[in-house]
Amino acid sequence: MLCILLCKEGTSQSGGGLEHYLYLSKESLAVLVPVAHYQFSGDWYGEARYNYEEANTFSLYGGKTFAKEGKWGYSATPMVGAITGLMNGGSLGLNLDLNRQKLFLSSQSQYSFSIENHAQKYFMTWSELGYEAFPWCYSGVALQQRKPYRKDPELETGYMIGFSFGKWVFPLYVFSPSKKEKYFVAGINYEWEKSSGKKKK
Repeated sequence: MLCILLCKEGTSQSGGGLEHYLYLSKESLAVLVPVAHYQFSGDWYGEARYNYEEANTFSLYGGKTFAKEGKWGYSATPMVGAITGLMNGGSLGLNLDLNRQKLFLSSQSQYSFSIENHAQKYFMTWSELGYEAFPWCYSGVALQQRKPYRKDPELETGYMIGFSFGKWVFPLYVFSPSKKEKYFVAGINYEWEKSSGKKKK
């Protein structure tokens, strides 16, 4: 991480996106998780989420992006956030992306805690390793890990496939596919960019 932060490359590109994820399983009701993010031209980054850290809970994050293009392209965004709703507290996070040609690795990690309940805190990571077989389609594997306070880690593996049409992306995940408790995550995402200078990843 220190190498990534020290070898950063500036950018004047801005853009954002809207993401909607629907969690589907036999054991529980469907849950909608909307996420909005925006990359400012000065490398500053903002992100808002709902139902992500906890049900009926809103969170707002801010951070700075460090990125570089090349044979191996990457971007790293450390963030700090505030959480309010059924869970009230704070969070520290890191969004990390690494790519080489059609191969990509992405990871979103965070440590979240409640200021009202000492035991309501956890560490969580969502990671994806994928390959873009066609300009309009990618597939790969996904991994979720959650470590609640004083409990054993919870690990879920799955598969993913996604389809791109212009600025629209439609990802689909299935976690724990060989188990009775398997569930699906379907997404509808829209991305846009506004470039006013040198472009980064």
